[in-house]
Amino acid sequence: QQQQQQQQDGPTLDELLLVLGMDCCDDDDDDDNDEETGGSGLRQRRKKKQQQQQKCCRPYKVGNSIIACPMIHQQTGFGVIGVHWFGPIFTMLLFLLASHHFIVKASKDVGPITCWICILWSIFTCGTLILVSFSDPGIVMNTVKLPANASRWRWCDFCQQYQPPTGAHCPDCNVCVEGYDHHCVWMGTCIGKQNFKAFSIFNISWLLYLIYCILWVTIVGPAVT
Repeated sequence: QQQQQQQQDGPTLDELLLVLGMDCCDDDDDDDNDEETGGSGLRQRRKKKQQQQQKCCRPYKVGNSIIACPMIHQQTGFGVIGVHWFGPIFTMLLFLLASHHFIVKASKDVGPITCWICILWSIFTCGTLILVSFSDPGIVMNTVKLPANASRWRWCDFCQQYQPPTGAHCPDCNVCVEGYDHHCVWMGTCIGKQNFKAFSIFNISWLLYLIYCILWVTIVGPAVT
């Protein structure tokens, strides 16, 4: 009688959560079945799985990269952790160490205005570094079928999907990236169409900051104050 009553009442909350969790992010068992039916079924299943994962709040992998914040990534393209995640951490520590030296020197030998300029410049440069390192470089996903008016698109045997004319497969990240320029270990990720502008701003920023610190903070500033 109790079993009949449970069947009439429907599934419990725990059962619903389990089913939703499996439907949202766990499709590994179905991938095994698709491998037996052929490559076409596997590619379609991977496309469906990626679409489901993009709607999910749980992190998931694309190649060797991790989409840490799927909801934020879907809206802004931010929230991707590259394969060389230690690269931006090391770059940040190296930059902050050098910046701390110049900020202290500017405070002692030049003045408060120069000190605040160094602080604000450092914050801006660190912000561009974070933007480059954790933004989607232009990862190509869900292009199993050739898009319309895409005669120059190429097939990638590694990703089992089409890539745009400016795209290329990155062996480090194991994904195809649109507008692929290079893979930067210092940034921890690829440099592509969507983060190339931020990458250029970061390089220009730290180079100008270094020139400013060497010429003004170290040489000219202490001599004229």
